[in-house]
Amino acid sequence: MFFKKVIILLIFLLALNRFAIILYATLDNLLFARYRYIALCFVCFTISAAETYIVITTSNLRREFVPNVGFIDFIDSPTSYEIGCAISLAIALVSVCLHLMIIVYLLYYRRKSSVNTAKVYVLF
Repeated sequence: MFFKKVIILLIFLLALNRFAIILYATLDNLLFARYRYIALCFVCFTISAAETYIVITTSNLRREFVPNVGFIDFIDSPTSYEIGCAISLAIALVSVCLHLMIIVYLLYYRRKSSVNTAKVYVLF
């Protein structure tokens, strides 16, 4: 559960970094200059660890071994687990949206630059 949440947050951080580099240089300088990127990675680990701990303690999660099946997780109250999953899903969707915005921007910029290049060749 912990590593799944860390990976989701790191993918979001990567999407935010690419978005900031391509579209907003000010945001890139504010969030990702020097050692801030490493600090943001550690923040992702801390948030994931805290959220995992909160879900385990509030939902009374326990892991039991069932013969011929393996380990199975049992939860008494799934509310905190569902909230954590909803937050992870929202972060993943925001990451996808950021990547889509980057792709659309790059496609538009490439089309615009190829039109400008064609005009330059026509003038010469």
